[in-house]
Amino acid sequence: MKRIVFSCAILAVIVLCTPALDAAKKKGKAKTKKPGAALVTGPKKCDELEAEFKRKVNDLKAKWKLSDEGLDRSLDETERKLTDMDRNGAAELRKYAAELEGQKKQELDAAKKDHEKAMAQFEKKDDSAKRSFDMEAERHRRKIADLERRKAESQKEMQRIESVRDRLEAERSTEEQRLLAEYEKVKLAAEDESRKYRKQVEDEYQKKFDELNAKLGEWDAKEAEKRKETEGFDRQIEEFAMQTAQKLDAFQQEIEKKRTEAQAKFKEGELEKAEMELDMALAQESQRLNAEIERYRKERLEKKKEKEQQVKEFLATKDDFRKRNDRLIQMAQQYRDAQLDKRKAEEMKAQERWNNEKKRRDERYERRLQMEYREKRDALVKKQDQLSLEIEQEKSALVTLEGKFRQQTDSKEAAIESEKGRITERYKKTVAKIQDKYDMMEVEEKHTQELVRDQLEEKRDSLIATRNKNKADRQELLYKMKDDYGEQKGSCVK
Repeated sequence: MKRIVFSCAILAVIVLCTPALDAAKKKGKAKTKKPGAALVTGPKKCDELEAEFKRKVNDLKAKWKLSDEGLDRSLDETERKLTDMDRNGAAELRKYAAELEGQKKQELDAAKKDHEKAMAQFEKKDDSAKRSFDMEAERHRRKIADLERRKAESQKEMQRIESVRDRLEAERSTEEQRLLAEYEKVKLAAEDESRKYRKQVEDEYQKKFDELNAKLGEWDAKEAEKRKETEGFDRQIEEFAMQTAQKLDAFQQEIEKKRTEAQAKFKEGELEKAEMELDMALAQESQRLNAEIERYRKERLEKKKEKEQQVKEFLATKDDFRKRNDRLIQMAQQYRDAQLDKRKAEEMKAQERWNNEKKRRDERYERRLQMEYREKRDALVKKQDQLSLEIEQEKSALVTLEGKFRQQTDSKEAAIESEKGRITERYKKTVAKIQDKYDMMEVEEKHTQELVRDQLEEKRDSLIATRNKNKADRQELLYKMKDDYGEQKGSCVK
């Protein structure tokens, strides 16, 4: 019991002393060799050995605690700095960016004022050439306006001519509607007669079809009756088997009852003989009932085969009737289709007559439209084309005048635009340079913060790795010390 308590105490010390440093591990390993050397001088007392082991563990614990305090302080300081950067880094960047934005705005405003001052010298212009051009251009514009006025009058005349076409179209439309109404009236009456005729033909065909199908239905009913006669045999065999199984079950229950009575009445030899007789009786009854089932099954299957042969003969007779019936239905269909095709041909002839009459009316309308509308319209179109040509000529002359004026001023304007472009390009480069300078300053500040953060994170990861390694090394050292202690304890004296 004392050894168990002592072992639990040693394990508790090992669990509590898991943090470790590499230096302490090396010293601990050096010290664990000493008990091996002491064994040479002679066995130690168990109490002294236990006290020495506890002292060594406590010494290591004290050294590891001192070492861990410095490591933990360094790790806490690093974590504090990282937390401070997470909390205030973005705000400091925004503050710095705001300061840079103010300085950048001042430089951009100064550059803009210099650019506007340089561009102001181009505002004054010499308008004498422009006035001369405007006078000549106005003469061409007045000529174009007069030609367009005459063209507009011609277009009004065209509208009057178009009204003539509208009147002719209205007269034609009225006449067509009247004739179409008469035609539709006749057509509807004819269609009504055709519907009545088609219905009469369809009714006659349907009557014939129903009569023939009714006869086929009588054959179908007879077939169903004959097929029904063949359906009950399997069910009868199954029912007979079920009834026989019930008889066998009742007989078996009686045998079991007698078996129970024999077990209570007879001893070993007599009981075995009685049970054998009961088993033989059960087997004989089972064989007899199975034979009855087999005889009944064969009798029913023979009857079923006889009925199925009757159905097969009936179906052959029915198929002959169906073929004759189908030929009669086909003949009725052909007669119906011939009557309907004849009626449809008459309707198509009536439609063709109407189409021919409409074509002749259309031709008369086209001749009248040519004389009263198209000839006058074509003359107006020719006049409008001439006016359009003159308008285009005047516009072309105006474009030529504008081209000459533009050519005269292009060289001067080109020089001015070139100088303005040079000034503007210089202004853009100044603005870009200012933008780049302040963007770079902001990027550098952000990069500096990221560099500091990376260094702190690297330091934190290194400290954590050191702490984890110390923990593993200390655990290994304590296991070694425990093993050495166990070996020495086996040879100590009480």
